Amino acid sequence: MKKVLIILTVMLLLAFTLTFFACNKGPKFAPNGICISENFIFFPEERNDLHNAKLREAFEKYCEENKQPYWFDKDSDYAVYNHIDRKTSKKYGLDIFEVCQKSYTIFFLKYKDNVVSLCGGNTNHYKYYLTNFAITDIDNDGHIEILTSVSYNVVDGSYDNQSRVHIYDSKTNTGIHLANFDFPTFFKEDEHGVATIYNIIHQPRSFEDIENSIYNSSFFYNEDLHEYGDYAVFESPMLNTTKFNFKETSFSASCDLFSFEATVDFGTIAFPYNLKTGERIFKISANITYFGEPFVHIEHDTTLNIFNISFVNETTSYSIPSIMSGWFAMTEFSIETGEKIYDFFRFFETADYTLPAGVYDIVISFQSPDAPVCDQIVLEDFLTVTR
Repeated sequence: MKKVLIILTVMLLLAFTLTFFACNKGPKFAPNGICISENFIFFPEERNDLHNAKLREAFEKYCEENKQPYWFDKDSDYAVYNHIDRKTSKKYGLDIFEVCQKSYTIFFLKYKDNVVSLCGGNTNHYKYYLTNFAITDIDNDGHIEILTSVSYNVVDGSYDNQSRVHIYDSKTNTGIHLANFDFPTFFKEDEHGVATIYNIIHQPRSFEDIENSIYNSSFFYNEDLHEYGDYAVFESPMLNTTKFNFKETSFSASCDLFSFEATVDFGTIAFPYNLKTGERIFKISANITYFGEPFVHIEHDTTLNIFNISFVNETTSYSIPSIMSGWFAMTEFSIETGEKIYDFFRFFETADYTLPAGVYDIVISFQSPDAPVCDQIVLEDFLTVTR
């Protein structure tokens, strides 16, 4: 009996020791600072009915909030298919599903209560399919990022491959789309363990590789794929360490010619991924009142573009014109005294284009070749950028 107790004690101590070290195992990092501890790359499941009722409810709520996508008819039947297994769904609070109605197939990501559109379209023109997925936490903040790849081919048999990669950050509930107009894409760890986005240069020989909206995962285990080097890096992620600190996120100011009431939308500027082919953005939305004399402004677009924002210091000046969202067309605008103008401005960064670290004034300018005078507002030390 005493011997049995000793053995049990030893086993308990061993179990405790293993559990202690497993629980206290520190995160692992690649040389470029990316955390690789949470990496999980997996393939889509065959169509299944996991969480079907909840996904329908979430999708219909999405339609209401997004004013019902143009392709969706709420009065007609539609099918919902999940492409994730129960264990993974439960672990991450994640579903990746497709909605099929008539000649449309659209893929969605559902993380907890948030639904995000990934890719899809008219199946009369393209064959859409999921390639594979990845989970990461590259900034080690305890909030996962979810990577999905959706590819599509022209249905006429030309095998014109295109793909869309979507990266979703669960901390900020924001996402970045990457477009690849040449190849399908998939995820694979590089030599440092970083979950990297690759092109499949070796394209599917036939649609037999694609069935029920998923890519046959056995293709990725084909030794020929690796032997002949039929894949290449599309995007090798880097870590976004930039911080944007605004003196105010809602502000108002005025000069003799106009007043400016604005709000800063952080958008994806704090997104953990720093990518060459994906933009991180923030936007400034403004309600502007014009006080000057009436004038007529001629624009080469169907939107008015007479205000400009710049971030300026001793060495750098970055200009953000208002966003031109209309069509190219000569347009005449009559601007009256007291005119109310809504405008918004977008700043973007990529891995190849960044705003240098420093403190910046914000300069809001009004200028038109058709206006009698110009004016500007300067707010000092408005933005601090650190890297």
